[in-house]
Amino acid sequence: MKTSRKYNSIKLLIISFTVIAVASYFIINIFSQLYLASRLNILGTWRNKTDQISFDVESFLKEPVDAVSFSSVTVNDMLRRDASTDEIQKYLVSQRQIYSSIISDNTTGIYGYCKGKYLDGSGWIPPKDYVPTNRPWYISALHKRGEIAFTKTYLNLQTNTYMISVSKLLDDNASVLSMDFFLDNIQNTIAKTRQDHMVLDAFIINSGGYLIASQNKDMIGKYLIESPNKQDKQLAISIQTTETDTYDMNYGNHKASVFISDINSDWKTVVVLDQAKMFASLTSIYVGTAIVLTVIIVALSATFIHLNNRRKESERLSSEVNAIADIYTSVLKIDIKKDTISHFRGFNELKAVIGKNSTGFTKTSLYIAEKISAPEFTGIMRTFMDSDTLKSRLGDSMSISQEFKDINNCWIRLRFIVTDRDDYGYPTHLLLAFESIDADRKQQENLRKISETDLMTGVKNRGTGEQLVREAVNEKTYGMFCLMDADNFKYINDTFGHKVGDKVIISIADSMKNAFRDSDIVFRLGGDEFAVFSPTVYDKETGEKLLERFFMIYDKVDIPELGDHRITLSVGATLYADPSDTFELIYQRADEATYDSKKISGNHISFK
Repeated sequence: MKTSRKYNSIKLLIISFTVIAVASYFIINIFSQLYLASRLNILGTWRNKTDQISFDVESFLKEPVDAVSFSSVTVNDMLRRDASTDEIQKYLVSQRQIYSSIISDNTTGIYGYCKGKYLDGSGWIPPKDYVPTNRPWYISALHKRGEIAFTKTYLNLQTNTYMISVSKLLDDNASVLSMDFFLDNIQNTIAKTRQDHMVLDAFIINSGGYLIASQNKDMIGKYLIESPNKQDKQLAISIQTTETDTYDMNYGNHKASVFISDINSDWKTVVVLDQAKMFASLTSIYVGTAIVLTVIIVALSATFIHLNNRRKESERLSSEVNAIADIYTSVLKIDIKKDTISHFRGFNELKAVIGKNSTGFTKTSLYIAEKISAPEFTGIMRTFMDSDTLKSRLGDSMSISQEFKDINNCWIRLRFIVTDRDDYGYPTHLLLAFESIDADRKQQENLRKISETDLMTGVKNRGTGEQLVREAVNEKTYGMFCLMDADNFKYINDTFGHKVGDKVIISIADSMKNAFRDSDIVFRLGGDEFAVFSPTVYDKETGEKLLERFFMIYDKVDIPELGDHRITLSVGATLYADPSDTFELIYQRADEATYDSKKISGNHISFK
C-alpha cells in the first residue's frame, strides 16, 4: 500500500514537474512572441515617424521646385522668341511679387543667368567680381541637364540662416533659373525630432555625404565623414555601405537602431535611436505579466491561445498601419475572400454610405462610387470600384489609384492598397484609402494660369495664345484672325510718359475682353500689339460687326491724362477658311492687312 502511494506520489510529482515544465515552456514562448510583436510595433512607429519627416521635407521643397519649374516654362518661351534681357528681368520681378505671397518669407525670389547676363527678380545687384557661371546654383543645374538641381546647404550671412538653391537648366543649355530657399522649416523639423529622449542623432544628408540639416549647426553643409567625431564617421560609412532602410549599429557607447528614409533622388532623412531607451518599457511590463501568468497557470493554455491570436492580429495591424501614410483622410478595410468591407479610419460620410456594420464589398463598391463622386466622374469611378475586374487590374502591383472630384467638387485620390496575398499571389486583403489632393490641384492650376497670363493686362500671353491658335488651325477650326495695335504709340510714351502708355495698353485689353466672346482667343503679342482668333466667324460681314462692337466699346474709354487726345487703332483681319493655310500664312495676311490700315487715319479695319 505504501509502495502504491509512494508510486502515486512519484507519479504525481512527475506529472506536476511535467505540468510546470510545459507551463514554463508556454510562458516563455508567450513572452517571446509578445516581446517580438511589441518590438516590431515600436520599430514600425519610428519607421513611420522617419517617413513622415521625409514627407514634410518634400512638402517644404515642393513650392520652390514648382516655382522654378513654372517660371522656366515662360522664360523658355521668351528665349525662343528672342525676348530682351530687360523683358526677362521684368518677368522675374513680377514673379518675385507673386511668389513672395505664395511661398511667404522662405525665399528671396527668382534669379538666373540668361543670354549671357545675370538677372535678379529681387533687384539685387552683384559685385563686379561676381561670376554667375562659377556659382554652385549654375554648376549644379548644368550637371542635372534640365532636371531640378539642389545645391549644398550654405549660410546666408545677411540673415544668419541656412539656405539651399533650387535651379534648372533652360532649353538653350546655357541659361539657368534659380531660387534660394530658407531651410528654417526643415531645420526646425530636425530640431523637434532631436528633442525626443530616445533620439541620439537626427539629420538630413545628400547623396554626396554633405549635411543639409542637423541639430549640430556647425556641421550643416559639411562632409559627414570628415567630422572630428568618431561615431559620426562610423555612421557616415554605414549609410553609404548599408542597402537596407533600417539596421542596428554601435553608436559610441550605445546600441542603436538607424532609420533611413528617401526624400527625393538626392536626399535622405536619418534618425538614430538608443535601443535601451526604446525598449525600456518592455522589461517592467513583461516581468509583472509573467508573475500574473504564473499564478493563473490553470488558465495558461487558454491565455496562450488568446495571446497568440492577439500577436497575429497585432502583426497584421502593424502591416496595415505601415501601409497607410498620414496623408490619407479615410481608410476602409476589405477582405476579398469573405467579401466584406469595414471601417478602419475615416469621416462619418463614408460610414453613412456603407452602414454601421461590415457588408458585402461586391454590392457596396459600386454604391460607394455613385455616392461619393461628382456626376461627371461617376462612370470612371464605377469602373475603378468594379470588384469583378479588381484582381486583374491589380496584378502584381501593390496599389492602383484614381483621381476624381467628389460630391463637394473637391479633388480626391482613391487608392487600393494590397496588404496580404494568398499562396498563389492573389490579393486577399486590401485597404481603400482616400487622399485629399484638392489644395495641390488648385495651387498647380493657379501657377499654370499665372504662367499663361500676361501680367499687365490679364489676357493670355504670346506663347500661350499662339499655341492655342496653332492647335485650332491644326484641328481645322475655321474663323477670323486679327492683329491690332495703337497708332503712334511711341508718341504717347514720349509725350505723356510710360505709365500713361501702360494705361492705354490695359484699356485696349479690357475693351477686347468685353467685346469678344468667351470662345475667342485674346492675347497680347507685346508692347501695344494684340491678337484675337474668333472661331465660327466665317465671313467678312460677321467679322466687321464683331470688330465694330470692339471699336464702340473702346471709344468709351476715358484716360484723364490724355486730355482731348484720342487713341486710334489699326486692325488687320483675315479669314481662315482654307484647309491648306498654316498659322504662319494667316499671321502674314493679318500683318499685311494691319499695314494697310495704318495708311488710313482713325480706327480702321482692313481684311486680306
